[in-house]
Amino acid sequence: MKKICNCNIPANLQKDMMTESIAAYVASLPKEDVVEDSEYEKRLDICSKCADLVGGLTCSHCGCFVLARARKKQMDCPMPGGSRWDMGLGHVPDPCPKLNERKGMIMEINEKNGNLYVSGIEDFHLAQTLECGQCFHFEKVGENDYFLSAKGRFLHICQQEDHSVIFYDTDREAFENVWVDYFDLERDYGAIKRAICRKDDKLKAPMDMMWGIRILNQSFFETMISFIISQNKQIPHIKKIVSDLSVRYGSLAEGAKKEYERDSIATETSGGGVKNKGVFYNFPSAKKLIEAGEEGLKECKTGFRAPYIMDACRRFDAGELDEKMLRGLDYESVMCELMKVHGIGEKVANCIALFGLSKRNAFPVDVWIKRIMEELYIGHEADKKEIGRLAQGLFGEYGGYAQQYLFYYGKELKIGKETKNQ
Repeated sequence: MKKICNCNIPANLQKDMMTESIAAYVASLPKEDVVEDSEYEKRLDICSKCADLVGGLTCSHCGCFVLARARKKQMDCPMPGGSRWDMGLGHVPDPCPKLNERKGMIMEINEKNGNLYVSGIEDFHLAQTLECGQCFHFEKVGENDYFLSAKGRFLHICQQEDHSVIFYDTDREAFENVWVDYFDLERDYGAIKRAICRKDDKLKAPMDMMWGIRILNQSFFETMISFIISQNKQIPHIKKIVSDLSVRYGSLAEGAKKEYERDSIATETSGGGVKNKGVFYNFPSAKKLIEAGEEGLKECKTGFRAPYIMDACRRFDAGELDEKMLRGLDYESVMCELMKVHGIGEKVANCIALFGLSKRNAFPVDVWIKRIMEELYIGHEADKKEIGRLAQGLFGEYGGYAQQYLFYYGKELKIGKETKNQ
């Protein structure tokens, strides 16, 4: 296994052996780099009571061993919304508070004619969130007006000029149980942006410009296949392939029937309707794609990616890529597991880890990120590994958020030399 927290501790050790290895590593740290024993004990006590501690050893937010992270002077608690270590034992906030209870954002929800009207959502811009390159199973049908398919459901959603949001044909239960999580609406992005600015104020301009991006909580399997497809493809082409696979091998999504029938009539009578009909369908299962075979996938223009998709599907179907297991691993271990799949390299693995497994410290480096990092931080051309290492040092546990602000910012402003998209 790759190393974690910059220490040489294999991630596949038994827990007792791992604890001993971490203790030995911590004891080897230079005295000037560690906190006092009293501070260390306070941090560990807080971590031990945290619901996001995995297996008694690993922080689910950053993938670090808490025994090592808590000892290091320069490290902080990665909890979005503020460090628990700074707040102390008497103040351990819920990382994902209940709807309408988080201080600083009170959503007002009204039901009318079968639709849900939601106002008071801070730091959320629908178009920025959907169009930033993190998802591909959606269609724009008007200004800030979209159809999308996610979590087995179809959604028609529109954002008004006052930033309130209409969830069409949606009841409160579906909103709270499905869409709050999908759009990550209970996470305090204002606090995240403030934390990023404390680490590096160069991101203020990107965050001011792309203020409304939220990282979606997507299906792992669909995200994995979508980003395998994304290699050497532009977003419209990726969306078309995802749509064609869904129409051919998926099933009609829950809640899609009304808009699907309306769209079918528009297509037949005037040639209108949405371009990619797959938005009305669920993304197919691994079993369905395996049944389709490589030739069936190639009929949907997957090209050289077809064998990669098949390998990913077979591994997923065999339980080698179990989502629950992967979510319990640290970031480095997740990257190792994903890159065992033929055709998944470091960039695609980072995208899957960030958008499909909630590893928010992942920092995918593509052509746009490469350009903007060279422009803002390096001053000369650099390879992607160097940029990834720099980002890890700059942004740490907030790497995924920083990447999204930088990606959309760089792409919108076309920062750097114009070259063919990779």
